[in-house]
Amino acid sequence: MRCQQYQRLSVWENSARALHFEASQIGESYLGHFVENRILQLALIDTIEQEHADNIHVVYGRAISINVNEASVELDDDIHIQANILIGADGGNSQLRQQANIGITGWQYEQQANVLLVKMASNFESATWQQFTPQGPVAFLPLFHGHANLVWYADSPTSQYIRNMNNDDIKTEVLARFPSILGDFEILDKTGFPLRRMHANKYWRKNVVLIGDAAHQINPLAGQGVNLGFKGRRYLG
Repeated sequence: MRCQQYQRLSVWENSARALHFEASQIGESYLGHFVENRILQLALIDTIEQEHADNIHVVYGRAISINVNEASVELDDDIHIQANILIGADGGNSQLRQQANIGITGWQYEQQANVLLVKMASNFESATWQQFTPQGPVAFLPLFHGHANLVWYADSPTSQYIRNMNNDDIKTEVLARFPSILGDFEILDKTGFPLRRMHANKYWRKNVVLIGDAAHQINPLAGQGVNLGFKGRRYLG
């Protein structure tokens, strides 16, 4: 569902000296896929329900009480879950990590990644690119059916300015800051998130084990966070 292959990846600071990676250079038909996070979640849930329903039970709810000593969780719909191990996969602001009293070290990068969902005015090549500027990178990520994500790294004041602008003004700023190869587009939605480096002081304590962003966060430049996670899973598997 809504996945987009890409055959080329390009990076540059000076466009006259761009570095290009082509799938054909390694005898492949594509380098990778762009898939929306929501679609990944739906695919995982569908796989569980269709293929693993006998040994995996999915429960939806918000945790209102966590006992790390007893490895138990009470959800807001009065469901109580008892386990041998609680796995903290609940993101960078992990509630389970806090309940387990596991400290963190890290810092803010004083930058935010501003992400624009756009519909391109014309067809585009199946390629992704990223330009590095003194203010931070800007990037183009192709999506399905002519959509794309534009990623604009900026400091906090500029990011606040972006959030407060209307779509027409944002487009004017993007056209001034992004390379001319971008082309015309319509802005459909916008979001953003602060960038930080974080590392849990321990990955486990008592009956709690931390994984993913609950255990560590890095700058998402080039998607290296999720890609390093996939790579680590391949080695462990």
